[in-house]
Amino acid sequence: MARDAMDLQGNLSSKMLWQVIASVSAWKPKDVVDKELQKVRLQLLDVLSVYKKPTNATTAKFKTGQSGKTNSEEASCTQFVLKLSEVLDLDAAQCNDLLSLYLLYEYRGSQDEFKNILSDERHSRILLVEIWHYYHNERLYLLRCLKHLLSYCSDTSHPYHSSYQKCIAELTNDKNKFILSVVDQYETACLATLPGASSSEADLVEKLGFQWMVYNLKEQLESLQIVLLYYREKDMTPEMFLRLLSLFKKQGFSRRQINRHLLDQSVEPFVKALAHMQVVLLLKAIDLEWLFQCQQQDSEPKDYYLLASEDVWKKANNSMGTLGEVREHGAVLLAWALVHHVTQGAKGAITSRKLGNMALQCDVFEYVHDLLTSPLLSGKMVVAAYAKSVVYSLVQVLLECFHEESLGNMDTLFSIGCEVFKIPGIAHNMWEVGLDRGAGLLLTSASQLFPLDGRPALNLCAALASASPFSAGKVVSYLHSMTGFSEYLELIPSSGLEDCAEAAKLLQAARYPYQTESFVIPGRTLGVCFNAAHGTGIRWQCDVNGWQVCLCEVHAMLAQTAGWLGEPCVETVLAVGRVVHSVLQSDRGRVDDLSDLTEMLIDLLQRLSQISHPPLKLLAECLQVAADVASVYPAQVWEKVSQSGLLPTAEVGEDALQQIIRGSSSRQSALDGIIVGFEGQSGDYSVTLGFLELLKHTAPALCELHASKHRPSLLASLVFMMREVFGSFHKWRYVDSNQRQQIGLRCLEIFHKILSLDGEAESVVQKACVEGLLFSDAGSTLLSVVAVGADEVQLALEQQTSWTEGTGVELIHLVRLGLSVLNRLLLLKPTSRTASPVELALCTQPPNKQQLHVTATIVQYIYHRYDARLPTLAALLLKRVAVVFPMSLLACLGNSAVAIRDVYVTRLQFSAEDIRLKIAILELLSTCVETQPGLTELFLNLSENEPGKNKGFTLGKFSCLHAVVDIIQTNKQKWPAELQRAAVEYIAALWIGRNDTAMNVLRERKSFWLDLSSCLFMDSVADNVRTCAFVMRIIAAELYNVQSYDKLDKELYEVLKSLIKADRLSFWSKFLQRNTDGMEQEGRTADLCPLLLLTAWRELLLILAQEECLQLPESMKVSLLTQVLDAVRAQLLGDRESTVLKILSEIVLRLVVRWSRHPSCRRAVIAKFGGILHELRVNAGLLHPRIQLNLLATMATIINDAERQREAGKKQQFVDMMSDVCALLQYNMRHGDSSDIFTKLKTVNICLLKKLITFVDEMSDAWVSALQEHAILPALLAVAAHGMTRHETVEQVQAIMELFLSLCSNTRAASSLAVSGLTEQLCLPLITCYSHADHLQEAWHVVYRLGLLLYTHMLVSLKYTFVTDALNFVGVHQDRIKQNMQSLHFSYPQGALVEVEATCMFVVQLSCYAHQWRLELPSVISDVLGSVRSLCHTLISLLIRPRFLQHVLEKPHRLEAVTEELLTPVRLHHQSSSSSICSDDLDKPTELLVQTQARFLRVLMLGLSVFKNFSPNILELFDVSLDVTLFEPVLEIGFSTPALERDAGLSFGSLITLANFTVRMLMKADHGQMSSPGIGPDVPASRSALTYLMESTVMVLMCQACLYLKDPRLPSRDKQLLKRELSTELNSYLMATYRYVRRGAPPSPGSGGHLSRSPVLQVSPKTPGGKAQSVKLYTFSTAKEQEFFRLVQQFVNGVLK
Repeated sequence: MARDAMDLQGNLSSKMLWQVIASVSAWKPKDVVDKELQKVRLQLLDVLSVYKKPTNATTAKFKTGQSGKTNSEEASCTQFVLKLSEVLDLDAAQCNDLLSLYLLYEYRGSQDEFKNILSDERHSRILLVEIWHYYHNERLYLLRCLKHLLSYCSDTSHPYHSSYQKCIAELTNDKNKFILSVVDQYETACLATLPGASSSEADLVEKLGFQWMVYNLKEQLESLQIVLLYYREKDMTPEMFLRLLSLFKKQGFSRRQINRHLLDQSVEPFVKALAHMQVVLLLKAIDLEWLFQCQQQDSEPKDYYLLASEDVWKKANNSMGTLGEVREHGAVLLAWALVHHVTQGAKGAITSRKLGNMALQCDVFEYVHDLLTSPLLSGKMVVAAYAKSVVYSLVQVLLECFHEESLGNMDTLFSIGCEVFKIPGIAHNMWEVGLDRGAGLLLTSASQLFPLDGRPALNLCAALASASPFSAGKVVSYLHSMTGFSEYLELIPSSGLEDCAEAAKLLQAARYPYQTESFVIPGRTLGVCFNAAHGTGIRWQCDVNGWQVCLCEVHAMLAQTAGWLGEPCVETVLAVGRVVHSVLQSDRGRVDDLSDLTEMLIDLLQRLSQISHPPLKLLAECLQVAADVASVYPAQVWEKVSQSGLLPTAEVGEDALQQIIRGSSSRQSALDGIIVGFEGQSGDYSVTLGFLELLKHTAPALCELHASKHRPSLLASLVFMMREVFGSFHKWRYVDSNQRQQIGLRCLEIFHKILSLDGEAESVVQKACVEGLLFSDAGSTLLSVVAVGADEVQLALEQQTSWTEGTGVELIHLVRLGLSVLNRLLLLKPTSRTASPVELALCTQPPNKQQLHVTATIVQYIYHRYDARLPTLAALLLKRVAVVFPMSLLACLGNSAVAIRDVYVTRLQFSAEDIRLKIAILELLSTCVETQPGLTELFLNLSENEPGKNKGFTLGKFSCLHAVVDIIQTNKQKWPAELQRAAVEYIAALWIGRNDTAMNVLRERKSFWLDLSSCLFMDSVADNVRTCAFVMRIIAAELYNVQSYDKLDKELYEVLKSLIKADRLSFWSKFLQRNTDGMEQEGRTADLCPLLLLTAWRELLLILAQEECLQLPESMKVSLLTQVLDAVRAQLLGDRESTVLKILSEIVLRLVVRWSRHPSCRRAVIAKFGGILHELRVNAGLLHPRIQLNLLATMATIINDAERQREAGKKQQFVDMMSDVCALLQYNMRHGDSSDIFTKLKTVNICLLKKLITFVDEMSDAWVSALQEHAILPALLAVAAHGMTRHETVEQVQAIMELFLSLCSNTRAASSLAVSGLTEQLCLPLITCYSHADHLQEAWHVVYRLGLLLYTHMLVSLKYTFVTDALNFVGVHQDRIKQNMQSLHFSYPQGALVEVEATCMFVVQLSCYAHQWRLELPSVISDVLGSVRSLCHTLISLLIRPRFLQHVLEKPHRLEAVTEELLTPVRLHHQSSSSSICSDDLDKPTELLVQTQARFLRVLMLGLSVFKNFSPNILELFDVSLDVTLFEPVLEIGFSTPALERDAGLSFGSLITLANFTVRMLMKADHGQMSSPGIGPDVPASRSALTYLMESTVMVLMCQACLYLKDPRLPSRDKQLLKRELSTELNSYLMATYRYVRRGAPPSPGSGGHLSRSPVLQVSPKTPGGKAQSVKLYTFSTAKEQEFFRLVQQFVNGVLK
């Protein structure tokens, strides 16, 4: 039963059927309409008789069918259905179906709440009432379905014309069965009594009596409309005419309702509408159109269908004879009088006259006018139009039979003509028949008084002009060629007239009726006198331009002095305004034709606004005309109107916008006084509506035209409208309640147009609109419109006499606009502003707990089913709210969340539901995946499987995934592409949001991946581009989440294999390549959104490029790369769209990074990249820097891979690219700004140039020429100097310095760099690299180190030519050099060590030119040399204390924990046993310690090189001519172990300690090689480096010793001490070396010999006492690798002896 409601979706309720076939908000597919009409054909044929009354048999049968259900809930439901059957007086089985449909389409609660309702008596009675209303609405909707089908079955322009026609033909093919059924049901409704009065719920039924009577009247009204529409195309039988006449008489033309005791005055509109329909139906039955044709002698009177039978004619006459008691009889009597007049001729004259007099006594014309202006017949429905055509036929025959002047007061006839002429078909027929027959005589008669009383003619012309553009053109032509001019005879001097006949006069001279010479009546014109309303009139028989007369009338009013205006003049000008307005409304192309008249009417605004009591209707009409013209010429009209003084103005200051929004700068205007002083009191707001119409046409247009000079007045009017009109219109008193809706609609239309302007339009007005709506009373009004609620809308619809027109439909339009405006408002609200009252109302709970949250009200529009656009816009607004506000929508819904979820899901699953609503719901759900997790889980409705079953989750009945999966299934019906896109977008949101439970459930669905990816295999993809894009994103996200073949879904794996096998990747690549042109423009306006596809393709391609789950063939990789590169070049050659090129260039970069290891891919890129680089150079100024960045990075990657693969054969191609790279760099340096992206671009460009130069280094002529041609070096020097000086763009400066460093190896490049001003540009700015302290300090230190290395390499390359620059550098940075060397006394960071090493390298190279250095900078050389000595002493003292060094490195801030053990140096004189090598050292030194020691050793090698350069060659020392005073000793005489004191100097003992340390390290390294291959991890340097250091140390020792020994200034005692101590130390060193060499020492770095593992040692004999003699105790062999040791031994024996 109720629980099976979801299974009844195939059975539409009558309401849903009406929405499907009527397509209120959107056209449904024609096959859907055909299908539904075929299903309900029998139901439509039976009409209301389909609802059966209950009988004992049917009730018993229902009980029997439910007896097997023992569940208490089902039993309660059965009892409820039986009770419902009694109340509705409806069959129990139908009640059961009715309950199910109600639960499916209308119920606003959850299933659990329904169960609780059934168990509670009070709540179940409420449910009874709701279903009671639903049942009667269902009956009405069934009738409306029939009415709709009959309305449009003959309209060939209707989209469903053939479907409607086929359905109606099937319904009416059985003679008169259908219409008889309708009339029978009408009669039944007239005689019906309150059902259920004798049931167990009689008290409840009695309370519903009034409402039942209202439904009954509506059923009668709908039935009569169906009968009228049926006989529009059919001929009525005489029997039906008599039956209807009898029925209407019995009912007293709706006045004698059988249940009238249940009615009150509130239903009077329905009673009147019912009477009007009865009158119109009888008029149609009389067939007035046939009578008119008979008058035209197209038919014989005897052929009249009511004369076919004398009995029928007699009965009809008898029935008509009893009429005449009430006003409703008048029109019928008049029509019957015309029947007698036409068909009976002279013998019927008496009867005709009698019936005519009776009709006039019933005020027939006033009644007909009331009928035409009633709510039911004043709209644009087919019924209303046809009813007016029936009345038009009455007027046609009446005027054809009788002279219009004999019919009494003509004003009412003119008013009737104005009403019927508004219908296009009627107006067309009137012009076709002519003005001398039928209804055309009305216009002819009215024109006789023009312009004496020009209102009737002008009003008729206005009505005709409003019908259609064709009719408007006819009106323009008619007024242009009128044939007479009427005026009062007394206005003409008698001397100017000549009597020529009875009642005829001749004008003697030309006459000017107006105070202008633009209009003249020629002399000798004949005039005919006639009786006018206020005297004798005369009509001049001459050709008259009616438009010229109208112009003169308006001019006459303008010429009047200030003060009171005469009412006739006002009425005439008002009629003129109506004509102009009607013509322009129908045909805007007539604006130029009527320009003189429209300008004068607009000028009239200034005249009227100055009057203390202006004529409001005329003022409103002038504003309407101004609005019409403004739709074509907005700027001109606004300028004129704003100068009239009617509109608000503003004083514009510096903060003009805020002043205007606050209203502080607006001046009091005439419009303000009119609204407050006149319209507010009268309740008629015509002027306000005219002002809003004008603003609606001008405000958006002026914004788009950028009319800045009109901005102040436009802003003032806009703010006035927001504050004074929209902010309070709902509080005003109205005579016509429709004006309330119209004011709200026009205000919202203005807001919507302004807020919908694109970014290129005027933004100030839009900003004012946003600010005003958010922070003024207008915002609360907007919220009140939005929060009307579905219940209020439904109530307004039910109060309409028509379900397609009325206040309810206008209210829906108002709410729709409000939702759309609020959506745009939230989109455009500046993020920098604080929360506005509107936003606070949307995201906070209301202060009154009983008050429904605004957001909850918006959500509940999903219950509205009349117009699907309303819930659609509500869903779109909720989507915006979900994004903008950090709140829970689920919390706003409260207890109704589940019920609302059920309705959303039901409408999503409903096959005939509006597609746009489904799309909006899916888009809302997609947004909520990221922002509303609670709501997402509610809609997923996933429940964990019960214990014992498979682990996982199951979809609930109301899960949105059911509909989503159904939409994407390929074996189901074809859904629209946009709906499929929305469904796939929701799945993509789940995947991107990593909703694992939903993802797992979907993965487990059979064929899920096949259905999802089916669009990727389509050849025609124009309608599915966005869908394919989201599918690509889903697959990419799945592959990214899985990241391994083992976890990849097998079905997805097969899909991917199919994509590869079918070459679909290449297909999509080619598709994108073809469609990249114009992509950005399409992405903004079209639904295809190719940019979305391009980004999705990028994600999929880059995930596949990782090849973690699937391997791509190499040929496909080459193909894809080639196609993307071709697309890049095509873009560079074509539109150069920034976004597209950025994405394509990123794809190229990422793919090259992944695939460039493949030679074929690399070759493909290299082959294409030359052209791309050239185009990049040509279009550099037009491209986003990100594009250049990606492409240049791509080229750098290729160069890296080519260098790694040593592809020498490709170097010429890279040389060819050098010029383009240099040109790009030159352009970027000159035109790039200081933004981060341009800085990165220039940095990458510099790095690329460096890599390119390094790669093609041997082809230096080409790249050096390119550098010189584009003046790269001077530009880079200037940029580097600027960056250093301003201390910015450190990465760019580093790149420049590294580039310079790479150039130094080439003499020509180095020379060019020096000539370009290296020292002039960089020497001084380098100071800032270490003089500023900031968060980038370390990076700037790197720049300084690069500067040191640069000068070092430049000195190496250019030698003497660069010495001066090097000396300038050392002179400038001498303090930093000394400070840096001295810094190692305190700490030992790696950065400082690197800088010390670079400094020492520079000093080494500069020391090669010591003589010049000493001549130019003697003090500097002394300080630097001293710093080097101090540095070497510190490093040696640290090297021999590894424990202390490791402690300081690990805990630099805890020196107080240093112990004596840590300060003890390592014992360097080892025993012969190798096992004692590490006895005094650390067992497991840390990696940091080893690295630091290695750095120390490299610095010491450089320092020793400096000492060697400052010491004479050892051979030179034996030259007696050498002047030793020219050399300054670098070592102090001392032989103690170096201490950690800062002031201690470098002595002989320091270097001896270092020499012994190196021997020890060599032995340790040799020991590590014996235990494992290579050097052990605890050895800080290689054997060759240690050997070099050892030899350099000993060499410096020997040189310095000789220098001291030859120095005559040194005392002999010191020389003896030096010889003795140094001899002893060197002997010890040689002994250690002897032990080391005996095991096999490496060769000297400079010897070039191979290692000798068995050296020959010659050991001298010892004395008997065992002491070593002064002679050789041992000697080294004569092997080449032993030469150094022999040299030392000879030095000891020869020099130190």
